Amino acid sequence: ACKIHNCIIETSSPEIPVLDGSSAPIVQAIVDAGTKQQDTIQPFIEILQPVQVVHENKAAALLPRPKSKNVELVVAVEVDFRQKNLPREWLSLPLEKFSTIAAARTFTFREDIEQLWAMKLAQGGSLDNAVVFQDGKPLNPEGLRHDIEWVQHKALDCFGDLALAGMPMHATFTSICPGHALTHELLNKLMKSPSSYRVVE
Repeated sequence: ACKIHNCIIETSSPEIPVLDGSSAPIVQAIVDAGTKQQDTIQPFIEILQPVQVVHENKAAALLPRPKSKNVELVVAVEVDFRQKNLPREWLSLPLEKFSTIAAARTFTFREDIEQLWAMKLAQGGSLDNAVVFQDGKPLNPEGLRHDIEWVQHKALDCFGDLALAGMPMHATFTSICPGHALTHELLNKLMKSPSSYRVVE
């Protein structure tokens, strides 16, 4: 999203710091540090044929986009937590508008926290770095940063997961009930379907 394609990432632990639960601090750090344009052409992946994965009530797909002089990635997600008293919402966003969702924080539900802790997950989680919902309302004193912050964070996750392809992508990504495992499965299927994409250099 920050158009960084050549860098080394070093961490002092196996886990990336959660910071405030969003990508905004990292994005700001990159902006503050500045970037250097290299004298080389950045290859990209162009989706030629639809690729999809479907599991009961969730699905994800990569679809071709019209030819363009620019590499365009659009993420469209439908997030449905009606069983948690949150409305079903839809969000479609091009990568160029990534900055509008960068501050969307990760989230969970009060009834799920003890299970996460029992699994040794979210050990550093707090209201300072996550939105916690109970009965459809945030427990965070400051409330939400956006009316559909949880949907924005799901889109944020998708942009991040798609970056694991290793290069920019000219495609439309759509998902119903998106999640990391679902997007990773889709990328694995794409890489095993060489007729569905090409690398443009």
